[in-house]
Amino acid sequence: MDLSIADLRILLVAAVPLLVLTPLLVRYQSLAQWIGAVALTVLLMIGTRAVMRWDVVGVGARSWFDMAFVAAPIFSSYINRALFRPPLDLHLSPFRLAPSLVFIAVAGGYAWGVARPPPCEGRGLSITDPLPSSDWFVGQGGEHRLLNGHRVVRAQRYAYDIVALGPGGRRARGLIPSDLEAYEIHGDPVHAPCGGRVAVVEAGRPDQPIGEMDREHPAGNHLILHCGGRSLLLAHLQPGSIGVEAGQRVEPGEPVARVGNSGNSSEPHLHIHAVEGEWLDLERVLFSGEPVRLRIQGRCLKRGDLRRAPRGGDADFGWSSDRRLTGC
Repeated sequence: MDLSIADLRILLVAAVPLLVLTPLLVRYQSLAQWIGAVALTVLLMIGTRAVMRWDVVGVGARSWFDMAFVAAPIFSSYINRALFRPPLDLHLSPFRLAPSLVFIAVAGGYAWGVARPPPCEGRGLSITDPLPSSDWFVGQGGEHRLLNGHRVVRAQRYAYDIVALGPGGRRARGLIPSDLEAYEIHGDPVHAPCGGRVAVVEAGRPDQPIGEMDREHPAGNHLILHCGGRSLLLAHLQPGSIGVEAGQRVEPGEPVARVGNSGNSSEPHLHIHAVEGEWLDLERVLFSGEPVRLRIQGRCLKRGDLRRAPRGGDADFGWSSDRRLTGC
């Protein structure tokens, strides 16, 4: 298929880790320049590790990135070894030092903003795993706009977009396949993440072809559940898969639908978020409602967090799942 703008963006994302390392692959004229380049690159690598969509290239690549994180400064010190011979010339004049300090401060703020764990204190809605039979990855989620594109919409401030992971820790068989079935999450069962009443059911929207989005019906096929005084939205569901009706009571863990690609969706994924109050108005739930922080299995998540489907024991969150998911 021809490359679209979305395709090019994903290719660029895949190339970002290599681009971040390039400052450590050159020779510098002074030790001060080298120290500044190393500090800046390390901070950018920390931020890139958090922002990167590892599900595109395979979460196993994150382990290789970690090794590069250690190896690149060592390699850089080797090719710049002449700078360490006495007498050391740091060239620490204010005019040389100030720009480096500014760049390092900006990079440090970026790295801290995207890499820190999301705060989880205060009121929120604790829910169970909506995809208990899948290994999955948080594609959108967290406290920073670079991690969570939903944050520009008030009601979706704490929304998650979730994709499933298959062989190699990849979300799809191919980079951007046109076949919906090539995406690991397509057709995966969705379970009610909270006990409550089914308030709204929309089941008449088709799955969108890859690259085509239905902006007039952004949630596509969806469910709104009323759980403990909150409205929880499950969106982009597969046509013909919703197995509950409005007014029906559901319990946590009860199968309710399957993941599709309906609505304003670029590729199959599960969108989930909640707002205060029990609403029937989709516009209120989607755009103007008071957002509620979601805790899945007691955890607030951000992009890059992993959930491993139970295999004879409790499931795991976080970076520790990389090797288990990929076999590396």
